Amino acid sequence: MSKKINISIVGTGLMGLQHIKAIKKSKKANLHSIVDISNNAKNLSKKYKIPLYSNVSELLNSKKLDAVIVATPNQLHEKHTVSFLKNKIPVLLEKPISDNIQSAKKIISSANKNKTPLLIGYHRRHNSIVSKVKDIINKDKLGNIVSANVLCWLYKHKAYYNEKWRVRKGGGAFRN
Repeated sequence: MSKKINISIVGTGLMGLQHIKAIKKSKKANLHSIVDISNNAKNLSKKYKIPLYSNVSELLNSKKLDAVIVATPNQLHEKHTVSFLKNKIPVLLEKPISDNIQSAKKIISSANKNKTPLLIGYHRRHNSIVSKVKDIINKDKLGNIVSANVLCWLYKHKAYYNEKWRVRKGGGAFRN
């Protein structure tokens, strides 16, 4: 078996925790470290016996880092992601790419300039319902599709909005 990829998680909120679970189940990835300042991050660091960094600069000085997953509030995406791309560290960036178009363009430009992979995490592509629909389409069960219009409503529990960044400017496309 080839060597595992060492991945750090930047941000241990809702999506960061999902990525940690996925990495822990993976046979190809290793949870390298966490970057976060929350008490929960301290607990995760102890639980998984991995380093905890309070900022991206500390992580960039670490050894054996192959990639990062940035799952911080949208307003921080440019700052964090560009730091890694400048250091030629591949990034999986949670959606949306940014909270504004200028910032998104800077992130994309940095990936291109530094010739470093950047992937935006559109996790709904792997939803079981979406996968089933794709399978039906691939098996030509619906005939020749020429157009589609899809709308998906998902309920967010009230606790989701306890994170103040989600309800302020930049918290979502139109604010959640």
